[in-house]
Amino acid sequence: MKLKVLGCYGTELLSCKMTGFLINDRVVLDAGTIEASLTMAEQINITSVLLSHTHLDHTKGVVFLADNVCNLIQRPVDIVGTNDLIRGIRDSLLNNVTWPDFTVIPTPESPTLRYREIPEDAVSDVDGLQVRPVRVNHPVPTMGFIIRDGRSALVYSGDTGPTEEIWKRVNDEPSVSAIMIEASFPNRLESLAHLSGHLTPRLLALELEKVRHTDAPVYVYHLKPRYLDELTAELRALNNPRIRFMEDGRAYEI
Repeated sequence: MKLKVLGCYGTELLSCKMTGFLINDRVVLDAGTIEASLTMAEQINITSVLLSHTHLDHTKGVVFLADNVCNLIQRPVDIVGTNDLIRGIRDSLLNNVTWPDFTVIPTPESPTLRYREIPEDAVSDVDGLQVRPVRVNHPVPTMGFIIRDGRSALVYSGDTGPTEEIWKRVNDEPSVSAIMIEASFPNRLESLAHLSGHLTPRLLALELEKVRHTDAPVYVYHLKPRYLDELTAELRALNNPRIRFMEDGRAYEI
């Protein structure tokens, strides 16, 4: 499975892009960043955008992708998610107030985007990927994902505080190739992390104790840039050789 980091931070600054990843050159996993990280040719190649939840740092790229590829693609780009996600995008983002409704532009018969609802906690095919959404712990309905391509299995935590169900599903997997997990706030702000549905390095370590796949590399993302030095130091202090820091623009083979 090819994974390119479009952005791996929990907000945006000059040198830090918001969370978004490109799988196998065609499927975007969360869309905090698309247009600022991909060429037009790469954007035209996108067939699906798989979204974990409605927060802007995970959806912003959808609107500019639509603007960029409108009238240039032969089939609509699928906006993929569970019922809560699709309803939220329709009502609050592509609602002709925040942004034009590209599910009817340029025409209702040949739109730029279309919605594809997938069921929670069941496996669906998304452009050759087997995707299982599992609810995690965040203030709005949010999914983590277990994503397989027939050769490898990638676990994506989504935005979450301490959670349970996704790790139960992960432990049922025969093998896991990599775990992507968020860490947004330093340990001193643990109360804020709990309030906002995020993890600190200490909480991340406790989450990993729930996972039986102790050989899978752990890729950390969604660090808040203003706390980057603290977070980096605290994550390194865990002395866990499995932990890797994701980097904007980097490509991985999972």
